[in-house]
Amino acid sequence: MLDLTKIFFITLLISYIGSLQIGPISILVMYTTLKINLRAALKVAFVGVLPEYLYSLVALLGYSYLSRKPETLHMLQLGVIPLFLIFGIINFLKKEKETSHIPSTSSNAIRAFTYGITNPLLISFWMLSLIIIGKYVSINSGPQIAAFALATGTGGFLTKMTFGLLTLKFREKVFAVFNRFSFNKIIGSLFILVAIIQLIKTLSF
Repeated sequence: MLDLTKIFFITLLISYIGSLQIGPISILVMYTTLKINLRAALKVAFVGVLPEYLYSLVALLGYSYLSRKPETLHMLQLGVIPLFLIFGIINFLKKEKETSHIPSTSSNAIRAFTYGITNPLLISFWMLSLIIIGKYVSINSGPQIAAFALATGTGGFLTKMTFGLLTLKFREKVFAVFNRFSFNKIIGSLFILVAIIQLIKTLSF
């Protein structure tokens, strides 16, 4: 029981801190908080982190293999760069629809899920995180794997909930940013920035 608790809270902390870097899903949560309400934003956040549960399990399954073959992980990290660039450019060039229609919670949730599922960098993130977690506790049994997987998405959700609450607190300032810059351009710029950062990190590997 102690091991399960340690696995859950260590993973939760890593997930929360790792998600503090504002990404497309966090921006979408903030946008939904402004345009609809916090409750809708939390639904969007929940759907957005669902892929993290899946990718954390993939990372766990592939960890033992890729730890012996770091060049494969290197190629995986390189391979997602064009994906982020393409996704970023498409969003950046997409024209904002001039409409007074309030976006629905379901459409924003689908968008959040798309952002999450097209982010395979989560696999490499959790593989590297498993090195840190492995210094404190081993993950072998079914309950231990479940505790690890549950904490990954939960930490991400709590971070996005934090962004939603901060958006409510600083509503006017956040609203001014969204009024000044196109939502699609903000999302596109973030994807392009992530691609550049990932390229620099991978080349310095």
